[in-house]
Amino acid sequence: MLFLKFFRFLKGSIKVKAYGGFPERIINICYKKQISIWNIKNKNENIYFYTDVNGFKNLRYAKRNSGVKLKAVNKYGFPFFAVKRKDRYGLIIGAVIFFAVINFLSSFVWNINIVGNKNISDSEVIKLCNSIGIKEGMKRTKIESALMRNEILLKTNKISWISFNVEGSVLNVNVSENNVIEKTKKEPSNLIAKSDGIIKKIEVRNGEIAVKINGTVKKGDLLVSGITEYEGGLSSFINSSGEVYAETEKEISVSTPLTVTETVTEEKEYNRYMLTFFGIDIPLYLGSIKGDYDINITEKKIEHNGFYAPVFITKAEIHKKNKVLKKLTYNQAKEILTEELNKKQKEENYISVSKTIDKAELKENRLTVTRKITGVENIAVEEKIKISK
Repeated sequence: MLFLKFFRFLKGSIKVKAYGGFPERIINICYKKQISIWNIKNKNENIYFYTDVNGFKNLRYAKRNSGVKLKAVNKYGFPFFAVKRKDRYGLIIGAVIFFAVINFLSSFVWNINIVGNKNISDSEVIKLCNSIGIKEGMKRTKIESALMRNEILLKTNKISWISFNVEGSVLNVNVSENNVIEKTKKEPSNLIAKSDGIIKKIEVRNGEIAVKINGTVKKGDLLVSGITEYEGGLSSFINSSGEVYAETEKEISVSTPLTVTETVTEEKEYNRYMLTFFGIDIPLYLGSIKGDYDINITEKKIEHNGFYAPVFITKAEIHKKNKVLKKLTYNQAKEILTEELNKKQKEENYISVSKTIDKAELKENRLTVTRKITGVENIAVEEKIKISK
């Protein structure tokens, strides 16, 4: 909006009063002749609006035989400013150069504004735009709306519609998200046991239960059938679903050498700066840092009321990482492995654990800890039913 006002100032604008006859006709004439007008107001049976210098000239011819009269109420903008000060050549030349520079800068996209997204983040949409060449600093004339829209729609199924509208130097990307949930057809299946155990609890939503509480099952046994049989030899096939909990015994183990390699991050910080000017990265440093390192990147932009210039400084804070050998004691190694076992046990999703036994073994400078777990877990896994035609 700011740039639009600036362009109108640069080209010059005239406040026009339309009166006599039916002044409303002038609005239709403008639309038919594609004459740009704005800020239209109706006051005391007169129509007031703004147009540029060329629009006012064209209106003087277009209004013929309409019975409407036109009057220039006020004139605004640089052309009228220059005429009044035509004897001050230095001021005018300086203003012309200034406006020429601004006009050049305005031919680029300074900001990208994402509109209409709810579930998809701004950064995700901008990343998609960058992948097809749309980015801050690009020339506005390089935006091919139809082609680029189709490219993005081919890259993701999260967006059902997208459009690109340039206002001044701001590119508005209007997004409509795809809310259609794809329904997957569930194939007929059974639930079978993934391990040996004693059945303790059954929660089935679909299917015929094939086991009983306190019954013993082996790995691969049928727990819930997806085949329902009816009288007369008829049968139907469904997708079995549910949970079958059983008490199982399982062993998990982890190991580590007593001499390990650790990564140590240096406290010393190396800073690298980069200037980005209209999408072009300009390094402000010499040389490079070799080896492994941690890096934290921050950007500093010139911003005002949500609008920022496409010129910013990127700072990279770098900490080098070095590898060192560390010797562990038996107790240190066992403590580390016990923590790993606890994590692995959590991943098994037991609803209850009645007993655990840990056994440690040191062999050839490597410590191995094995845990035997007795607990109740869901042992049902889905297996598709093969139907022969």
